[in-house]
Amino acid sequence: NLSSWVTWPLVIVGGTGMRLSLGVKVKYLNSEDYRFRYFTQGKPGSRPSVLMLHGFSLNKNMWLNTIEIFPKDVHLVCVDLPGHGGTTRLLAESHTAVAQAKRIHQFVQCAGLNHKPFHLVGMSMGGMVAGVYAALYPAHVSSLALLCPAGKYLHQVKWNETSPILLPFIGKGFLDLTSSESRYSLHDNMRKIKAPTQIIWGKEDKVRGLCISGVL
Repeated sequence: NLSSWVTWPLVIVGGTGMRLSLGVKVKYLNSEDYRFRYFTQGKPGSRPSVLMLHGFSLNKNMWLNTIEIFPKDVHLVCVDLPGHGGTTRLLAESHTAVAQAKRIHQFVQCAGLNHKPFHLVGMSMGGMVAGVYAALYPAHVSSLALLCPAGKYLHQVKWNETSPILLPFIGKGFLDLTSSESRYSLHDNMRKIKAPTQIIWGKEDKVRGLCISGVL
């Protein structure tokens, strides 16, 4: 949702208030050239942790309404993907799904989530990255949930390169994601996914129709 870049001050204010009401804690981790911003709810325990990846041009705050209904004893981790929210943006770096999955693995290791398998959830672009992550690092993922995951048909999304409100990074990030290397990465790696996987697709999705789920 590119409009999020127009309304980001409102998102920040609303997100801050909701985080306070939910008791989630905003944290930072440094790994190589990246500083990851994320928030957590609950503490690691006997249950697997849950790592949640947001969609393109959004940030971790998109999950606030969702985690409100989670039990408080479930350890939830919502991270800003590289180039989004409060996590480092590096224009010179690749932002394909594989590159993003590898950076998320940096975060997983640094945050200590790799001590035992965790549940992985991703929406839209985050779904594509989550699927690729599960394929590249199957030992770390106990289950996978993909919500309207982007992928093979991502090139159908219309892009307005002349929009004056869009920052240079957004354009490059979008082009990286829609490159043939990236948009086929989930499709090409599906056989490597070992974790039980649930795919959720809204029938009213105006960007990628329900029929596309057949590709998965």
